[in-house]
Parts: sequence; structure tokens; C-alpha cells
Amino acid sequence: MAGEHIGSHPPYGYMKNPENKKEWIIDEEAAEVVREIFRLCVGGYGPTQIANILTERKILCPTYYALEKGEKPRTVLPAHKYAWNSPVVAMILERVDYLGHTVNFKTHNKSYKCHKKIKHTPDQWKVFEGTHEAIIDKETFEIVQKIRAGKRRPTRMGEMPMFSGLLYCADCGSKLTFHREVSQVAEKHYYACGNYRSNTANCTMHYIRNVVVERIVLENLKEVIQYVSSYEDEFVRMVMDSDMRQRNRELSQKKKRLAEIQKRIGELDTIFQRIYEDNIIGKLSDERFMKMSKGYEDEQHTLQTEADEIQSELQQEEKKSVDVKRFLAIVKKYTDLTELTPEILREFIDKIIVHAPDKSSGRRLQEIEIIYNHIGEFDRSKVTLWKGNAV
Repeated sequence: MAGEHIGSHPPYGYMKNPENKKEWIIDEEAAEVVREIFRLCVGGYGPTQIANILTERKILCPTYYALEKGEKPRTVLPAHKYAWNSPVVAMILERVDYLGHTVNFKTHNKSYKCHKKIKHTPDQWKVFEGTHEAIIDKETFEIVQKIRAGKRRPTRMGEMPMFSGLLYCADCGSKLTFHREVSQVAEKHYYACGNYRSNTANCTMHYIRNVVVERIVLENLKEVIQYVSSYEDEFVRMVMDSDMRQRNRELSQKKKRLAEIQKRIGELDTIFQRIYEDNIIGKLSDERFMKMSKGYEDEQHTLQTEADEIQSELQQEEKKSVDVKRFLAIVKKYTDLTELTPEILREFIDKIIVHAPDKSSGRRLQEIEIIYNHIGEFDRSKVTLWKGNAV
């Protein structure tokens, strides 16, 4: 609880300070490997692919690296010293310690007689911020956690499509999945609603070609960057005003519903008191009382659960604020954007919502909503596609 490190060994990338054994300092050689692992993840590679890359580059795995540094082996030694595996990579990608924080109470023992460790859930952890120098910056770490939360699989050809995990169906909310054939040219590769692909009765196809999404997102990003660079003050005011209106509208609706629930719970308390008194004086039979009270108790329990959920949401919403400064910092890194890469895409975009095409006008119209990290939806992020067979 004092924020000191509990483990006897620092995580890979750190070492104990020779002058203060309780302090962690960066082991630059290993830390650079950690940074490369995060870079590769942001670049679209999964843990297995990253492990293969590190093995091919003949980078010592953490266990053998510690051994060569004079430490005792922490786990069973792998088959050879360059044998990285996906669980080790995944663990590195999820370690909060690389942000410069100490995380205690991840596990506990059931009793002093039983040495088997029982894992705690993240909400049971105790995190002490800024206890040592960070290896990974907060923005990169958050991008990686988003990628890990929406884990993607490579195609049968070993590719990791750039937009995988970012495209969502506007109607059912499912992710759009990538599709291609071996002999098919790149211009024909497309995404379609995963829900529709599994059962055509559940949704519609929401088909859109990869090249179209890439072109539209790149053009939109260029416009946003140019606009922000030219009218920064106006952009900040616009985003803050838009976010505040949306949040106020949502908060108002939730508060109204919460007031309705609390009023009904109060009414149910009064009803309980009334039927209890009627039962005591004999106006209401025990059987009838039990049946009525059961119904009212169930209703009150359901309402109380909903009220607790709304109160939790309200608390979270009130803590939120649009982090425009972080978005502006990203924009300033890419003032001369010419091409789209997985790294740039993940830094800017939270998700892309694809609507079903509208063919009522004789042309194929399709709307895409681009939701940005830190600022949400921006007015210029709605795009309508209609040009010939472009989509």
C-alpha cells in the first residue's frame, strides 16, 4: 500500500537500481525491444507474428536475457534462447508497468498453506502512478489496448488488413470482416457485415471495398488536418460546444429516467406499507399478500438495478471531457500527410461506422461516419459515397 514494488524481479525492460534495490530504472537494451513490440502491434502485427519476427531477428527471449545478465531463471528455459512466443508478447503488451506505474495486488494466495496464486481482476489492482520512468507513452499504450480489445486474425494469406477491427455496421453494430480471393486484384478486396455473413437474415451486407475506405479516410484526414492547422481556435471551440451539447442531451435523458425510477421506488415503498397494514388487520389474506409483495419486490429490484446502472453512467459521463489537446498534438505530427499507415490510422481513428447503401436515387449512396480518438465525431467526418461504382 506504500507503492513499493512487491515482486522480486522487475519486468523485462527494467532493472533494479544498484544504489537503491527498491527502485526500478530502465534497462535500455531490453526497453528498446519492448518499444519495438509496441510499435509492431500498432503497425498491425499480432502477438504470434511479433514473436516470430523477434525470433527471426535472433533477439534473446526475456528468460535467457535475464540469465545472461547474471539472474536466476524465472521460468522453465525455452527450447532455444531466441524462442519468443505469443503469450510472452501479449503479457508485455498489457503491462501497465511500462507507463511508469507500479501495480500491486494482482494476485493473492488462498491461505499460507496453499501457495497457488489466484488472479485478481484489474478493478482489484492497486495502481501507483509515476513510481519509475516510463518506457511507453500513454497514447501508444492506449492504442495498443484498443487493438488488443478487438483482437484481429490474419487472413489465410497471412495479411493483417489495416482496417480490421475498426469498421462497424451502422444497423446491427457488428464488425465488418475482410474478404478476398487468392487470384483477386487488390481493388476488389472488400469488407462486409460479419453478422450478415454468418446469417443473411440478421442484417444486410453493408459491402464496401477496401480501396474506397482507404481513399475516403485519407482524404478526410487531410481535410481535418488542414482545417485544424488553419483554424485551431475555432476547431477547439466547435468540438467543445458539440461535445457539450451531446453530453448535456444524454445526461438530461438519463437524469429524467433516474427521477422516474426513484419516484416509482418511493411509490412501491408506500404500497408495501399499505398492503402490510391491510394484511395485519385482516383485510388482505396471507396468500394474497405474499403474491402481491413478491410482484412489487421484483419490480423494485429491477428498478433499483437500473437506477444503480444509470447513476454509475452519470458519474462516468460527468468525469469525461474531450481531450482536444491530445488530438491537436497528433495533428501536429502529421501536417504533411501523404499516405495512410496502420500507425497513423490507430492514432487518429477510434472506429468507422458503415451505413447500408441507398439506391433509391438510381445511384449507390453510402454514408461513412469516422469517429476520432479524443474528440469523437467531427462534422467533417461524415462522408457520402456515390461516384459510379466506386463503392
